[in-house]
Amino acid sequence: MKGSHITFFICLVGILILVAATNYLIDPYGRYGTDILRMNRIDSRTFIVNKMGRQIMHPELLLFGSSRCLSLKPEIENVNSLNVSLYAGAIEDHYCLLRYAVEDLKFPVHTVVVGLEPDLLVDNQPINPMLKRNTILSRYLLKNDISVAKSNFFCKPGYIDEVASLLSTTTLSDSLRVVFKYLLNIFRVSEAGAATSENPEKSVNLIKTILEKITVEKDSLESRLRQYKNLYAGSTKIDPERLQYLDDFAEYAQRHEIHVLIFIPGYSKNFWKEMHCVDSFVEIQGKFDRVIHNLVETYGFKVIDFRPVHWRGPELEFFDGVHPTKHTAEIIDAQINRVISDGF
Repeated sequence: MKGSHITFFICLVGILILVAATNYLIDPYGRYGTDILRMNRIDSRTFIVNKMGRQIMHPELLLFGSSRCLSLKPEIENVNSLNVSLYAGAIEDHYCLLRYAVEDLKFPVHTVVVGLEPDLLVDNQPINPMLKRNTILSRYLLKNDISVAKSNFFCKPGYIDEVASLLSTTTLSDSLRVVFKYLLNIFRVSEAGAATSENPEKSVNLIKTILEKITVEKDSLESRLRQYKNLYAGSTKIDPERLQYLDDFAEYAQRHEIHVLIFIPGYSKNFWKEMHCVDSFVEIQGKFDRVIHNLVETYGFKVIDFRPVHWRGPELEFFDGVHPTKHTAEIIDAQINRVISDGF
């Protein structure tokens, strides 16, 4: 019995060492400078801050959103525009980025377009730790979030967080994503390419074929449905703290005479139908509608709703149920541009 305990302990320690070594060598957050795959990883919030700081022509229009908005290209005549969407970008990100643009960079912003989705307002989605770590953006977080950030990253000994991160399954998951992207680059497989291509080229390379199959699965409707059903498991309310950020965003825009256009990213009809079998999803959608109504009544925001039950324009397609195809992105761009061009 004692021997089995020792074997278990050795295996456990071995697994922890392997996880820590993988996270340290891959360095998904660019903390240690190892980056053995030379992927030059940088977290998306730092990337956007750097992107904004490099702008020669200061933008007058900013487009905020999540990965569902990355492919959008706001092009208003005689208006310098910039898309500052980022992966899993939520309202707290948009608020901090807007203040950074106006107060630090002195951008002459007069219009903002916000891709606002209920899925990133729910109460079981914590504020991204990389936002709290970002010294430029975290200054604009609410006081309680700043205190949490300080207590997490400044008051405790630094090595505690570093060790926790090295042993974290979340960090390991991000490390494996880096490895996956590395393999995609080597074998020239485009993410979402297999999911959107009508005639994918047949590869004789076994590894490339496997990667293509993984990509198809990752970007499939079924995979995205599993993700969203897990997100809405037990979640029945919108995070009150995020509502505070939304109000602060609205008040800040109003004080600085910035026009706000909110658009609600759509879903494919099949995705929408399937998710309507999830009670909490339906409940959150209804609460979100009331939030949007209050914003319109209080601040006079303009709203474009691309959800299936509201959109009356050309049919929209989403390759995984939520991320727009190129054609759909062009339709969304055109609608946004038309509304802004008509004036506030």
